[in-house]
Amino acid sequence: MKKFIKENKLLVFLLIITLFSLISGILFHATLNEEDKLLITNNINNLLKESKESFIKNIFNINILSLTIWILGISIIGIILVIIIYCFKCFIFSFELISFIATLKLNKIIFIILYLLPKTINIILLFYLSYFSIYYSICLFQFIFKNKAINFKNITKKYIKILIINIILNSINSIINYYIIYKLLKINF
Repeated sequence: MKKFIKENKLLVFLLIITLFSLISGILFHATLNEEDKLLITNNINNLLKESKESFIKNIFNINILSLTIWILGISIIGIILVIIIYCFKCFIFSFELISFIATLKLNKIIFIILYLLPKTINIILLFYLSYFSIYYSICLFQFIFKNKAINFKNITKKYIKILIINIILNSINSIINYYIIYKLLKINF
């Protein structure tokens, strides 16, 4: 175990941040007053009134977020911003999860799972992109300040492929989310 942690410091660091952000989102929900919880309940009840515009907005937003994280990976200071963005997205995801469970209870667990499945996939894709963004920034830092010999041609090719794959998978996920999951949820719930 110590060997794994030593060899995969960045991965372990991101996993710890993920866990911390998820727990923070859950604990934040517990601190809300009744008025805020009622507002969340009303928003969840209006959830299925999604439109085609929100679908297009969703694809656009998630891909802009991916592109932003990717661009931040090209700079040294981007490490901090990528970590903040990633933590925020995990926090929001866990807050949304606990809000759904608190509002709908476990009697609509299938609804909760179906609704949050695409968001879970987005978090996994964001984790993957954030990992490589931070890795690229670290390589850049080592190249500039520690004069470490790094083959940027190979790393950059891989980094570009990761962005393209991320955008394609996010778009497919959004299409599945809208055309299958939202339609299925509207029919059954």
